[in-house]
Amino acid sequence: MVGVNPLFKLVCELRMQMESGISLRPALEVYLQKNEDEFSGLVRQWYIGLQHQEGNTKILNGCTSPYRKVFFQIVESGFKGQMIYEPLCQLEEEVIYACEQELELALQRLPFKLMLPMLALLFPAYLILLIGPIIKQLLEGFNL
Repeated sequence: MVGVNPLFKLVCELRMQMESGISLRPALEVYLQKNEDEFSGLVRQWYIGLQHQEGNTKILNGCTSPYRKVFFQIVESGFKGQMIYEPLCQLEEEVIYACEQELELALQRLPFKLMLPMLALLFPAYLILLIGPIIKQLLEGFNL
């Protein structure tokens, strides 16, 4: 799953583990053991802070994505004994929608980004085609 949104990857994995009968805590621990990326490190710090009953407001305030904040709130409520399967599925749908929107926006910008190198390479070629005959005529005129 290279290049997949790490939050989407985590939410899908937790949902699938919960559907197979594994509770939240072991499912999260399995994810943290298998993954070593930046987001996993953030989740690991948050999880350790939660185990030691420390305030995780620093980590929550450091999250720029509202989806990550909601995820941490959902999982924290799950550790307190509340049902989180439905909110987790809703979050998964919202993350999928956000990823699709981000991908669509990137695809809309792509032609313009690709046009710049093309113009940078084609402009000198057209310039040579236009100015080449003029320079040839000038050189022939000076040789007379």
